[in-house]
Amino acid sequence: MTALSDPRHFTAAKLAWQARVIVDPDLGQLARLLACHLTHMFGKSQSTWPAQETLARALSVTVRSIRRATEELVKAGYLTVRISRGRGKANIYAPVLSSAPNGVPSEPPHSSGQVEPEPAAEKRTPVSSIAGKRRTWWARKADSGVPPTLSVPESTPLPPSGRVQAGQPRGATAKRFAEEAVRQVAARALGEPATISYLDPAVWRPDDRTIICRLGVAAKALHDRIGRDLDRIGIRIIHDPESHQALSVATSVGGVHALSPCLR
Repeated sequence: MTALSDPRHFTAAKLAWQARVIVDPDLGQLARLLACHLTHMFGKSQSTWPAQETLARALSVTVRSIRRATEELVKAGYLTVRISRGRGKANIYAPVLSSAPNGVPSEPPHSSGQVEPEPAAEKRTPVSSIAGKRRTWWARKADSGVPPTLSVPESTPLPPSGRVQAGQPRGATAKRFAEEAVRQVAARALGEPATISYLDPAVWRPDDRTIICRLGVAAKALHDRIGRDLDRIGIRIIHDPESHQALSVATSVGGVHALSPCLR
């Protein structure tokens, strides 16, 4: 089997033929256009037989212009035309192809018996197991099999916090309830952790001996657990965020309210 008898080789050969025609400076524009049109018409028989009128309509020119362009391709050695005699018969056009066009081998290459080594597999970093849609912006790059973590350098100081967890030692910046006598009562009944959580964030209003809580859960916890004990000594517990905010600001800027006398 020759190279041009293989349909794949013929397709490559006719495209190479078309490329040679297009870059030939001695050919006219219509001759090049006609060659491009015929390239797509060449079939398995390596030829085509359209009527001149059909070519003229396809390229929007006259039949005489088709004849001149055909003669130009024939004289340049790119095309052969077999004239068909008789009414209703069309000429047969065939490209002049080389037996082994550039880039098209006549026979498939064979090895000399040696097996070529397979190319080395590309080294890639294993993909992380974290699902893409649930990963954060800092974890999108899969550079290892271990999910990335956010770490804080030891030299970076953490911002101070006014909250103290229950059971932890109290720091220098922790807030303590203003009335120490009331706090001692709560600490004996509730314990230090609960006192830190519920009583210390509250403010003390000595004018009417009232504990003002910012959070409702703190007011309810104090009322349920030590409300009766405080009521006996004339101290009430209320939930009033606005008053809590106003007294907290006044205390921080000037300490306007005085401590009440110690409880009896």
